[in-house]
Amino acid sequence: MLKLEQKKRGWDYYEVSNKLDAPTAVKNADLIVQQKCSALIQFNGRPEVNPTIAKKLAKAKIPVITYDIAQPGWYFLGIDNLAAGKAGGAALGKLIKDKWNCQPDLVLNLMDTVLELLMQCVLAEWSKA
Repeated sequence: MLKLEQKKRGWDYYEVSNKLDAPTAVKNADLIVQQKCSALIQFNGRPEVNPTIAKKLAKAKIPVITYDIAQPGWYFLGIDNLAAGKAGGAALGKLIKDKWNCQPDLVLNLMDTVLELLMQCVLAEWSKA
């Protein structure tokens, strides 16, 4: 959709992928700065480097729109994952307290497995593009 709009308006359009690699994400930010982009729409699956990227882009006065993962100083579109996680955790804690008096028989943490599967699906889709 953005590529179509870019053609209609005569904008330059650059697209980079870090393929979920933090050092590549930082290098891509350097490329965006070198290209003197006037704005950036970003999703970075390695948010631990977002503060570094944010400093580079702020210094170059490049505004950023991000989605899914918020970063101070950037325009954010999407759900507040931290708030959603806290609300979900509080609700789960209440359920465990109400149903099992804080003594569940078993707790499974499938997050790493689910996240890994999700990232594999995302990468597979991106490689098709």
